[in-house]
Formats: sequence, structure tokens, C-alpha cells
Amino acid sequence: MKLYTQENFESMKQLKQDLDEIGESDRFTVKMIQRRLRIGAEKAGQLFSDLTIDKEDGE
Repeated sequence: MKLYTQENFESMKQLKQDLDEIGESDRFTVKMIQRRLRIGAEKAGQLFSDLTIDKEDGE
């Protein structure tokens, strides 16, 4: 069960891509997601996990 919205997923996916482009992908963390979306650790953790798994599957 997803704890976040598709809108949240898309906005964080874009942020992750932007950070990757400028070479600062190491700054993309669960804490950053929490601060940007003002959500709890559980939601942020799931979103982070789904975004990082999504990237690994695409490579």
C-alpha cells in the first residue's frame, strides 16, 4: 500500500533527476523528502525506497 500521492512521487522524482544532473545525487535523502513534502519518516522512507528502486530497475 502506497503511503504517498502520485503528485508527491512525481515532484520528488523530478528533484532526484535535477540533483543527478548537477552531480549532487548524494544530497537526495529521506530527510530531504521529509522536509520538502512535510511528511513523516515512514512515508518519506517508502517514497525514497520506491524512487531508488525505480532507478535501479531502469538501468
